[in-house]
Amino acid sequence: MIYEELGLLVPKTRSEKNYRKYCISQKKIADEISILKGLGFSLEDIKRIFVLKGGKTKSIKSMLLIQKERIINKIKRDKEQLNNLNELIKGKYSVLSPSEQKSIILNILSEKILSLNEEDLIECTKQIPAEDYIMTVAMVDETARNKMFSILSDRARELVKNDLNVFFKKYGKHWS
Repeated sequence: MIYEELGLLVPKTRSEKNYRKYCISQKKIADEISILKGLGFSLEDIKRIFVLKGGKTKSIKSMLLIQKERIINKIKRDKEQLNNLNELIKGKYSVLSPSEQKSIILNILSEKILSLNEEDLIECTKQIPAEDYIMTVAMVDETARNKMFSILSDRARELVKNDLNVFFKKYGKHWS
C-alpha cells in the first residue's frame, strides 16, 4: 500500500497471511488522510503536513493556504474553460478559422449539389432567391458549378454568367 511506503499509515502488525492490521488509534490518521485527499492534497503534501504536526501550526496553516490558492486558481481555469465551451456552443467563435469554416461548408454544399439528380436540383434551386443562387454558384467548386449551370436554360445561363461577373467584380477579393 502506498500509504505504508510513504510512512503515512504503517500497520501495527501483520497477520499470518500478511494482511495489514491497524489499531484503533490509527483510525484518526486514516481519517485525516482521507480529509486532506478530499481537499486535493497530494500524498507527498499530506506527508509534509504530518511531519509538521509536531507543534508547527503556522507551517500547516501556510500549507492549507497554499492549497486554498491552488484550488482558487483551478476554479478560475475551470470557469474560463466552461465559458469558452459555452461560447463555442453558442457559436460566438469557433475552433476553426473563418476560412476553414467556409471551406468545409463549401465542400459539403458542392458534394450535396453533385449528389442530387437533375430533377431534385431544379426543385431545390426554385427555393433559392436569385441573389443567393448567384452567390452559391460563385462559391461552390467548378464541378458543382457546371452541374448548376447545366439545369439552366440558355437565356438563364447567360443572365447567371453576367450576374456572376458582377458578383466577382464586387466580391472577388472576399470569396474564393
